[in-house]
Amino acid sequence: MDPKTVLKSLSRLTPPLLVGLVTLAHPSYTNNVSNELSRITNDRSWLEIHELLLVGFGLLDLSFMSIAKSLPSAWGKMVLVGAALNIVFYSAFIGIDGVSGGLLAQIGSSSTNQTRGLIGYAITDLFASHLTVAIAEIGALGWIIAGIGIFGAWSKNGVAIVPGASMLIGTVTLAFSHAPPFGPAGSLIIFTALVLAIRSRVLRES
Repeated sequence: MDPKTVLKSLSRLTPPLLVGLVTLAHPSYTNNVSNELSRITNDRSWLEIHELLLVGFGLLDLSFMSIAKSLPSAWGKMVLVGAALNIVFYSAFIGIDGVSGGLLAQIGSSSTNQTRGLIGYAITDLFASHLTVAIAEIGALGWIIAGIGIFGAWSKNGVAIVPGASMLIGTVTLAFSHAPPFGPAGSLIIFTALVLAIRSRVLRES
């Protein structure tokens, strides 16, 4: 395998590994807003985790965009649209939920009780906002669209069905939540799908 191909393969395999490792450090999944608020205000690593996730998710979407160039036109456009939706909307969600919430919590940790209470209400509003939820859901839908596009292209005429199905399962899992166990599991499945695709040569020439 020539150096250029090795570098291209590494550029595609690194993002899901990075996301998987970072999401392992993320607090486990919960759909309870008050529990999430407590985590933000008490977990000092919350901000750092989500800053790393901003980078990791962005690189993952760029990896999908790179894959899209090797796919037939219609499937490739679907992957591009999905990745674009995710890189815009899910990045915005991580910025609101993780980065803004973490910054507010750090400010509140060194403030008076009254100020801390006001900041707590602000963070709660960030989480409970219908706009925040809608932004997250549109971004997550982008992953599913990208996964369907890759599955459709790789599975055409029975070629690379297992990598394609694995990619779809991985993107759907990650779209459900980036918190454990879904984030690490989805990232691992996406990584596995890419390894299988490279070994089966479906990605080697792209």
